[in-house]
Amino acid sequence: MDKRDRIDYDNDGKLDDVVICGVSMFRMEAMGDGRWWIKLYREGGKDEVFWLSGVTDARHYSEHASDQEAYK
Repeated sequence: MDKRDRIDYDNDGKLDDVVICGVSMFRMEAMGDGRWWIKLYREGGKDEVFWLSGVTDARHYSEHASDQEAYK
């Protein structure tokens, strides 16, 4: 399985679920504007930051972003 494989986890017939492997921890915070900030702490130190602004709009922000860079 690749680190971001799409699968049918909820058995609805759609490949709309995502599996992310190799994550030792994650942090998720709700922002005041309704978005969610998500940081994945990967094994080996390659961290990734995502912004989730809707049910189906997950956007990869950056790799190796510091916490302060991600809040800008």
